[in-house]
Amino acid sequence: MNLIEHTTINDTTYHLSQAPAVKQRALLGLVGAKIMFNNAAAVAQGVSEDGTISRELVKGALLTLPEKTLQEVSEIVLHKCVIEGDGKKITVEDFQGKMNTYLDLLVFGIEVNLSDFFTWCGDVSTAKVNEDQDKKTNQK
Repeated sequence: MNLIEHTTINDTTYHLSQAPAVKQRALLGLVGAKIMFNNAAAVAQGVSEDGTISRELVKGALLTLPEKTLQEVSEIVLHKCVIEGDGKKITVEDFQGKMNTYLDLLVFGIEVNLSDFFTWCGDVSTAKVNEDQDKKTNQK
């Protein structure tokens, strides 16, 4: 059974179902390394002190994807996404003039489908920061 989550973006509530595990694996392959790399860079530069992956970081990663890859990500995370009260499956065409809303929904869908990856990635980044701080302290 797929987990169903909901979010409200700009006064519209969307209901989104998790993708099957095979699709989640594909999603991880499409965006996982980019998100992890961007998060590590944010931690190294002091932008993210606790290793938490921000929505802005994920959105930035999406903006750097080739069109075909972004389409694949969209197909995975929006495979069963509807507007509350409507029931019609949404597509990118529903976001004419609202690309930021579209990206926010994709970010939410990635979070829903890769939540354990986000947790792990944050933990790894935090551990690395702590390790680096310990090294600096021991060098003094």
